[in-house]
This record gives sequence, C-alpha cells and structure tokens, in this order.
Amino acid sequence: MEPLLEKISDIIPDKKIDQELLFPRPDRGPKYSHRPSQMYRCHLLLCLKRIVSVRQLHCDLMYQKDWRTFSRLKNKQSIPSLRALSEFRCRAVPLLRQINQQYL
Repeated sequence: MEPLLEKISDIIPDKKIDQELLFPRPDRGPKYSHRPSQMYRCHLLLCLKRIVSVRQLHCDLMYQKDWRTFSRLKNKQSIPSLRALSEFRCRAVPLLRQINQQYL
C-alpha cells in the first residue's frame, strides 16, 4: 500500500465510525451493503487522490488494489455502486462533520 494511505489508515477509527455515527440510508430501493467506515474511506480517496468525479473513483477502484485495500473492500465485486458513492457524497455531509469533530 502507498505510504500516505498506510499512515492515514492507522488513524481512522473504523469501529467508532460504524458504531456511533448515523449513516444516511436510501428511502427506497436497494440498501447499501457497505459499512459507513468503508464509504468514508472511499470518500477520503476522492479527496486525497484529487479525483474529479465519483465515476472516475468507481472505475479506478476496479484497477487499484491498494485503494481497495485502504477502503477495506475484499475484491473487485465488492466495490460500492456508482449510485451508492454518489448518494453518500451528497447525503453524508452531517456524517463527515461528525467525523471531523472526532478528529479535532
């Protein structure tokens, strides 16, 4: 794994994120099969790697094994759907604020 991602990975409190924080769930349609910490890690990749779109992140996750390892995704088939990534990014602003307050 890349050194930057390895250092950051040790700092992220996955259990705390999964237990304490509310994760926005869709009202209708299929439910997400990913934990909030996994989606948060994908969102961090979006920021850290200066990726311009969620679609590009989704495509790059298929080919970047280090990124999947950082996001705690098992394999190529476990990558969150484009819809899940997009909705998390749009609806998770309160979640991201809660995580930032924990870090501070």
